[in-house]
Amino acid sequence: MKWLIVSVLIALVALAGCGQKAAPAATQSTESQVSGFEQDIAEVDSLNEDLDSSELDSLDQDLATV
Repeated sequence: MKWLIVSVLIALVALAGCGQKAAPAATQSTESQVSGFEQDIAEVDSLNEDLDSSELDSLDQDLATV
């Protein structure tokens, strides 16, 4: 009797584990995804301007004169 219960439980676990899962539904439209990419690109451009290193190009010459 115990073997029957154990076998049924193992079969249920196997069926539940191997069952197909529903594919996630698309929550964002293509337009909203494109808008998100445009915002990300704008943010990267802003960071690139903030981290401009052109002032460091002459650092070696400035330090050599000191």
